[in-house]
This record gives sequence, structure tokens and C-alpha cells, in this order.
Amino acid sequence: MSPDLETLLEAADPVVVGARIRAAREAAAVAAIDLCRATGVDVKTLGEIEDGRRPPDTAELAAIAARTDCAPEVLVTGLTHAVLTDLQGDLDHARVSLSGTDSSSACAVADRVLERLEASGATAPHLAREARRLRATAREAAGDLNAAIADLHLITADPRRDPQWLKDLISLSRCYRESGELDRAIAVGEETESTIRELGLDNLTEAIQLAVTVAAAYIFRAATGDLGHATRMCMRAADAAERYGLPVAKASALWNASLAKYVRGDVGASLELGLQALALFSEQGDLRNRGVLRMQTGNAYLAQDPPEAAAALAMLTLAGTELTMAGASAVEVARQRQVLARAHLELGDVDAAHEALAESEALTPDDAVELRAWHFTLLATLAARRGDFSETYTHLEQAVHMLTACGADGDAAQVWFRVASVFADLGELERAADAFRRAAVAQGLRPSR
Repeated sequence: MSPDLETLLEAADPVVVGARIRAAREAAAVAAIDLCRATGVDVKTLGEIEDGRRPPDTAELAAIAARTDCAPEVLVTGLTHAVLTDLQGDLDHARVSLSGTDSSSACAVADRVLERLEASGATAPHLAREARRLRATAREAAGDLNAAIADLHLITADPRRDPQWLKDLISLSRCYRESGELDRAIAVGEETESTIRELGLDNLTEAIQLAVTVAAAYIFRAATGDLGHATRMCMRAADAAERYGLPVAKASALWNASLAKYVRGDVGASLELGLQALALFSEQGDLRNRGVLRMQTGNAYLAQDPPEAAAALAMLTLAGTELTMAGASAVEVARQRQVLARAHLELGDVDAAHEALAESEALTPDDAVELRAWHFTLLATLAARRGDFSETYTHLEQAVHMLTACGADGDAAQVWFRVASVFADLGELERAADAFRRAAVAQGLRPSR
């Protein structure tokens, strides 16, 4: 649906609008004084409008458009109402039909709209933003995180008193996190925090979701103090969401608090918080978030001692269905397949584990560093269980190198810890002790001398 004239005016450059009004008046051979008499706009005001010193209001614009025989939308954007409606319709249709398995057509539509705007000299920033947003969503769905980040930077550069601006910041932070640029993911939220307050957006669901998205980056970075800080951020966000009566925001906060508890090793608390968040999401019918949260909850079931693999498999199977229905990104579906492989492995179904892991690898983008690292960890686990310890260490070193390079030392330690447990189960006690030692080193622990 096209925005109204007032919205178009708010987004337009007064200098450009003024130049178009002067050109329309001259093309209609109407003197300034005659236009003022016909429209009731005084001479001084018309001069200010044509010079771009102030924009016209909607009444002034409508009167000027009628006398110059030019549509108001053309004076503001350079495009007729019909063209604006057609371009908006193309974007809306592409957004609805977008899925994680076919994003190329959405990218093509976004490209065509942007090319047409540029070729026509039109000034329709709302359409340019929507086209770039669609393209960013399609690129993220296809796993092209760096290209998605480029588009998201363009559409978030100018703060707006609009919840959609917050949603775009969330997408930007998430893409940075998925590509392993954790410091940048954190900066997206922290550098805009004061602006969000000044714009009066801090009591919205999207503002709280941005805060917990930043907390998730702290969790993945997991340096000294990060996990505690992330947990406190999430619980403060949950309290704020409760205070403002925002159930979806509260679910998001509890979800990330659950993830922080999981990384800290408090699996019971993680599972409890995750199930609370899942109940809130189920009430709101948010299919994509529900699928991703089910995946994390399945992970928590697998981390129980002993693992609740059957419960995890049921949760992960349902998550796969929800993510597919929601048109989730390649990264999200790949992660679901990866955790599904772990569930199959715990249940002793090695063939099914290999199949799920192969699907995950095929979907994982090259720049999804954290996901690729856990892929190598699973390959190491499979190699260890079949007694190929040389291959085990090769995969482990690949995983640890990736995680260390992007600052996720806590995850690197978890990699060694997880495989150490596999070695212990196999009776390879010396290898288990070595892996536990490496886990401690990755966390910054050193023997006292």
C-alpha cells in the first residue's frame, strides 16, 4: 500500500520539491503572482517553497498541483500515483513470495525498482528503503551476509522515529553476529542506544529485541565477564517488557537469557527459561522465532545429563517444519539440521546424523563462521567415534581456529570440552585429559607455577 501524501512530503527533500514546483509552474506558463492569487499561497511563502527553504503542506501542494495541472505525487517524488502504486505492489508481492530456498526473484525485483528510481531521477526514499530492505532480507536468506550488511547499513544510516528502523538495526546486528563480527554486532545496538531514547522508541518491543540481540552477540563472544553482562542485559530487558506489557519482547529476552545460561553450563535453568519463552511465542503465533527457539530448546535437551535425545528430536523435527513454513534464512535452517544431526547421533542413528550434517553443510554460507566451526566439531565427534583420531584433531583445529579468529574463545573452549567428553566415553582417557586441558587454556586458565 502506497504511503499518503503527508508521508511522502515528510520523506522528501524540500529543495527537490521546490525545484519541481517551479519547473511545473514555468511549464504551465503561470506567473508566480497568478499562482498565488489562484491558490491563496502568499508570494513570500511561494518563494520559500520554490527555493527549498521550507516544504509545502498538503493543502498548499494540492492547490499548486491543481493550478499547474500536475499531480501532487509527481511534484513530490517525480512519479505518478499509478507508478508509485505499481512499484510498491511489486515489492509487496516479492516480499510475500520470498523464501529461504528461492531469494533470487526477490533480489531481481528490488534491483529493478532501484534502477527505475535512479533512471527516472525520482525521489522516493520510502521505496528505495523498502527495495534495499527486501534485497537485504533475500540476501540474508540466501546466506550472502556481507551483501545484506551493505544494504542494511544504507537503510539504517539515518535514524527515524519508526519501529521499522529498529527492526532494520536488529537485522544488521544479527547479520554481523552470524558472520562472526561480534564487536560490530554489539556496536550496532550500543551506538544507537541514546538516539533510540531521544526518539522515544525505547518502550517498544523492537527496542527491547534490539537490546537482547546485542546480548546474544556478547554471549557468542563469551570473553571474561561477557556472559554475566549478557544475562543481566536479558533479565533487565525481560523486566522492562513486563512493565510495558510486551509479551513478545519478554519472550525474546527470556530466550537470550536461556542461551546465556546454556553457554555458562546451567542447562537446567536454560531449559526452564527456554520453555517459558516458547510458551509466550506460541501464544503470539510468531512462527519463525518459535522455530529458532525450539531449535535452541532441543540443544538444551541434548546438553542434559544424560541427554534427553528423544525429546530433542521431537522438538527439532517440529522446529524444522516451522522454519520451512516461515521461509527462514539459510543460516537458521542449516543450524537446525546441525543440531538435528547431534540428536540422531545421541540416539545411535549415524546414517541419519550424516545425512542431516550434509544438508547443514550444503546450506551454510561461507561467511557464517560460527556455524561452520560447529560443523567441524560434529565431524570431529563422528571421526572420534569411529576411532579416526587423526581426522578428529584435524577437524578440531579447524573449528578452534575459526572461533578464535572471530573472538569467540568461550565457544573454542566448549569445542574442546565437548570432544573431551566423547573421548572419555570411548575410554580414551589420555586424549580426554588433553582435550580438557586445551579447553581450560582456551578459557584463559594456566597452571600455577
